[in-house]
Amino acid sequence: MAASRVQKFARLSCGLIAALTFARALRAETAPAPPPVAESAPQAAALPEPPIEVFPFAFPYYVLKGVTYPIYKLGHLIEKNKYSRRSVGFLTNENRSFSVYPILTVGDGRKFGGGLGLAHIDLFRRDYHLKTHFILYQDLDQRAVFSLGNEKAFQALGRDFSFEFASTWYKDGDEDFFGIGPDTDESAKSEFGLRRFTVGARFGFELIPNLSFSPRIFFDTALANNGHAGLSDPVEANFPPAELPGFGRNISYLDYGFRLAHDTRDPDVSPHRGGLRELVFHRFMGIGQKGFDYFQWDVDVEQYFTLGHPRLVLWLHNGWTFQNTSGGSQIPFYRLAVLDVNSPLRGFDKGRFRDRGSVVFNVEFRYPIWDIVDGTVFFDTGRVFGGISNFAFKDFKFTGGGGIRVTVNKYYLFRLEAATGGEGLNLIFRAVQNI
Repeated sequence: MAASRVQKFARLSCGLIAALTFARALRAETAPAPPPVAESAPQAAALPEPPIEVFPFAFPYYVLKGVTYPIYKLGHLIEKNKYSRRSVGFLTNENRSFSVYPILTVGDGRKFGGGLGLAHIDLFRRDYHLKTHFILYQDLDQRAVFSLGNEKAFQALGRDFSFEFASTWYKDGDEDFFGIGPDTDESAKSEFGLRRFTVGARFGFELIPNLSFSPRIFFDTALANNGHAGLSDPVEANFPPAELPGFGRNISYLDYGFRLAHDTRDPDVSPHRGGLRELVFHRFMGIGQKGFDYFQWDVDVEQYFTLGHPRLVLWLHNGWTFQNTSGGSQIPFYRLAVLDVNSPLRGFDKGRFRDRGSVVFNVEFRYPIWDIVDGTVFFDTGRVFGGISNFAFKDFKFTGGGGIRVTVNKYYLFRLEAATGGEGLNLIFRAVQNI
């Protein structure tokens, strides 16, 4: 009953926001043009107006405007004194093809962590792209990522082929597990440790403009164990071995497949128009052991709409994951499809829902507050399911929230979000480097 009321409220809110935004954009298009201003006359930078001028929708805008005023003043102080340009100059070379940048993450499901990243977009002066970073968390868990590629590595059959060599490694001592299925209880939260290493290569080429095909082959190995067993019970204490296939075993896979993607998004860290249609296939074939082979299909569709203003943006997203086995195989419990804060189902903890399939729908509305600060309002819903035959449009989980995005000198993007799904408040902070 509560979920039904949330659905009705969300639909009504989204409808009102869309209608009012469209009306404002239409009014702006039909308004008479302002009189011309002489070129010599100095003009102050115009501040953004509220995207929705009808109470109560304008009220949160003015609240955020007041709350983020110190950020606005600090950002302008940084730009006025060229602190950001000095730091960029210190961390990059003259043509900004190389950079070293800090990483900070809080509340994204992986605790508090920090580290360093390194990027080079013209390595060897042959357009090779190098990206790597390392993050250390407060409990000494670690994550490292490395990739080296070239969008025009070689030519064949009259086409440019891209190439990327990539590897990831991480050690996490407190991965969360609540059970399998859409109705797991929050009180069943347990912890396990996970070590995982992947290494491999992918190739790619454009079939037609904006439509690319990328085959891939990777080696993927992981071990699930007891981990830290800190604030929550160890996973073995709350779940029988039958519900933990693959626990305590080092399972290795040959992961091969492809990605087919149609991408028309802006080449920016925060797109405002275009979209992505993506199909990814994985065949996980066990190496050295039997009984854990499986297939995975991922389907993702997202679209950005500009609503009469370059910074008034509506983002729609829908993602599906399907997994299946053959010959009596099982899927290791930690490799099941997941819906959590990173899916994104932002009101729920990391690892909150797991099963052989998942679906998520997202609606996000971005609007300007200050010239360097944007506000966001979002709504997420989704569910996990045991397979296509078990899917139904019920047992959906709902989360909602809002936040701000801060861009300084078009270089760093800081995001702060707050979301809830009925199991407490999630605060999420991320810093994204934009070279």
